[in-house]
Amino acid sequence: MKKSNFPIVETIVIAIGEIIASAITCLIFLIAGGWEIHYSVFTGSALGIVIMLANFLVLAISTNIAIDRAMEERGNKEFTDEEAEEFAAKHKAKIALISRASFFLRAASMVAALVVAFLIKDGNGDDVFNVIATLVPLLAFYPIVFVSQMLIQRREKNG
Repeated sequence: MKKSNFPIVETIVIAIGEIIASAITCLIFLIAGGWEIHYSVFTGSALGIVIMLANFLVLAISTNIAIDRAMEERGNKEFTDEEAEEFAAKHKAKIALISRASFFLRAASMVAALVVAFLIKDGNGDDVFNVIATLVPLLAFYPIVFVSQMLIQRREKNG
């Protein structure tokens, strides 16, 4: 993958969004718990954030690698419209296949995170990871992407 294709800004935006969503979750737990909060809420939030950021990076890297391979094969050739359509159709399927495989891996990692959060207990029998706090960052990903894209479009529209 080329350095110029690495989604640094997008990763930072998603990380900030995940941290904000998790902070709101921790605040809700704090208020609901009478200003006491169990450490599992923080560890659950951290687990969810790490899994979502890893998932995003796997998606971005695998897609960029597939696109880079297609572009290497293309080279600097000049194509007719028909050749360009054929080339795009051929490589679109490869990129989609890689994205689907990446999706399966990412979905499995989210399920695994929830299973880990549910099953692992400390020495006292308490949860190490709060399942709800783990779930929030996993569910917050798409709204974060949606809101960030809306803000980018608004900024571009307003100049």
